[in-house]
Amino acid sequence: MKGLLIKDFMLLKNQKQFFGVITCICIFFLVTSQNLSFVVSYMTIVLSLFTVNTLIYDQQDKGMGYIFTLPVSRRSYVREKYILGILMEATAIIVIGIIAAVVLGIKDTPVNIEEAVATLIGSVLSTTLMISVMLPVQLKFGAERSQTAVLVVVAGAFILAFVEAKTAEAFGVDIIDILDAAIEASAARAAVMCSLIGIAAMGISYLVSNGIMKKKEF
Repeated sequence: MKGLLIKDFMLLKNQKQFFGVITCICIFFLVTSQNLSFVVSYMTIVLSLFTVNTLIYDQQDKGMGYIFTLPVSRRSYVREKYILGILMEATAIIVIGIIAAVVLGIKDTPVNIEEAVATLIGSVLSTTLMISVMLPVQLKFGAERSQTAVLVVVAGAFILAFVEAKTAEAFGVDIIDILDAAIEASAARAAVMCSLIGIAAMGISYLVSNGIMKKKEF
């Protein structure tokens, strides 16, 4: 698995110009606006989705078939992608944290700690959920059909949310009150809840991806 991580880091190294552009965009928004939430969310999501890009590179020109002629198991391949996703999330958080601290320190801009923590938690959770959906979809459908599959998944999520909202309304449950209570909860409690959701999503996604890889032919 170490060799797979090195391979993917070398692929990411070839994208250093794009990383530089993303960093410049984040610095620009931090300098010209007070919207820290957008910058944190944007940086976290963009950098983390490079995990999916490495999978796309692997699938091009029958690359997957070549990879599995090497001493690499399908389970270790899947495991490496999820580890890479976690590492990219952590890297994004550290990088944006350093950039934000430097830029906002120079501007002498006050930071709402509670808002910053809530933004960070929300960004990490949303990115984790995106990776949890996109990795198995990419493994199942490949580069050509994955975009359509992702649209179907997103549409299904909206339909499910709509049905749940209507069901809650029919039973007299006020979702707004539940959301307000969640927002007012302490940062520690919110972090624990989001961590549990993220871990559960990653775990289910990992099992699904393993099942897909076992049946896949290259």
